[in-house]
Amino acid sequence: MKTLLNIGESILLFITILLTVLSITILNKNFIKFECKKNDYYNKVVNNIKNDTNYDINIDSNDVKIDMNNYIDSYYVDKLYSSKIDNNDEYRNVYNKHIRFVGPFNNLRLYRDIFDVVTMVFIILTGFIFLKTKLKHNINIILIISSLLGIIGSFIINFMNNYEGIVFDIINDTYHVYLGLNIILLMIPLFKKIYNKIVKK
Repeated sequence: MKTLLNIGESILLFITILLTVLSITILNKNFIKFECKKNDYYNKVVNNIKNDTNYDINIDSNDVKIDMNNYIDSYYVDKLYSSKIDNNDEYRNVYNKHIRFVGPFNNLRLYRDIFDVVTMVFIILTGFIFLKTKLKHNINIILIISSLLGIIGSFIINFMNNYEGIVFDIINDTYHVYLGLNIILLMIPLFKKIYNKIVKK
């Protein structure tokens, strides 16, 4: 019975951590903006727009940043951004193609809100169950099983990342966040064991 309890709570913790990481990374517009800034993506977009047009055009990277941030804030809806360059159809199409780097998505804001609610439910449920069973489960075994599942899951995320550009960078950094968190969780039982042997000797 205790073994089943440990396995069940390990899976619950694994799911909760995964949902939480996705909520604060891929589904967090501030994280996406941070990734764009960190990877100098705004200037890359300017260069890509210039490379995709047949004429020499002047594009301000600040205008690109404003439009891209607006696109991110609107949760990647199918909007047109054409006020910053010539009204020529070719320019406009190229500009919008690079500004709207993913999507378009419909009702993503609603799905994001639902995802956040589900994540909060899992966090509360996990905390409640862990408190109720604190005298019955083995937290060290739970942390080891959950973190191993998370490490495997992180490698699956990385393996399936076949995207390019900023989307690749976003998923890749999410992978590192998730992997790092699970490695820390895996090390906690080891540190506790060392601490008990050395400090409480």
